[in-house]
Amino acid sequence: MVMRGQKATTPSKIALVLAAGKEQLSEEEYEKLQSLIVDFQIYGLSAYINTELGKIMSNVKWEMVEFESPEWGEALIACDRAFLGRELKDMCLDAGVSPDGHKKELCARLYQADVPAIVEIVEPYLENVENLPQTIPLYQSSLSEVKERLEEMHRIAPDEFHRRKQIIEQAIQERQRGKIRMMPQFTISELQEILRSANRLYR
Repeated sequence: MVMRGQKATTPSKIALVLAAGKEQLSEEEYEKLQSLIVDFQIYGLSAYINTELGKIMSNVKWEMVEFESPEWGEALIACDRAFLGRELKDMCLDAGVSPDGHKKELCARLYQADVPAIVEIVEPYLENVENLPQTIPLYQSSLSEVKERLEEMHRIAPDEFHRRKQIIEQAIQERQRGKIRMMPQFTISELQEILRSANRLYR
C-alpha cells in the first residue's frame, strides 16, 4: 500500500536541485538549501520552508525529470488521458496550486495536493509498488542535527518551531498506537529525545 500523509519530493528531483544549486549558489546558500531539503523530508512542507526554498531556488535553474518509475509514469499517462487540460487547470486553481505546465505536470501537482479525483486515478497504479521513489528519504539526519535545527527555529521562526514540535508529538502518539506514518526515519525513543530537547528550550 502506498504511504500517504506527508509528501516528499523524489530523490531524483532533489539530486537535480542540489547539483544545480552546488554549481549556481554560494557555499552559504547551498548549505541552507541542503538544510531546508532535510527539514522538508522530515516535517513536510510548511509556509516557512516553502518561502525559504522559494528565495533560494529563484536563483537556480534546473530541469525536472518527468518519470521516476514506470508505475508513476503510467499513472500520469492515465491521468493525462482522463482529463482535459482546462479541467486540470481548474482543479489546480481550486486546490491553490499553480495551473502552469503541461498536463502530466498538473496531474503530479494535483496528486501531491491530494485532490480526490486525481488520487482515485493515480493510486491504483502505485498500490503494490515497493520503495516508491516519492517515499524514500534522500538523507538521514542525526538527532543532534535535528535538535540543532529546532533550536535555530526557536530563535528565528517561533511559529515553525511550534509546528515541528506538534509533528514530533503526533509522531510519538502514532507509535504509541502502533502506527508509523509521520517522521518514519525515527524510533519512538529518538522522537522522545528530540521532544525533550525541544521542551528544554522553554526554560
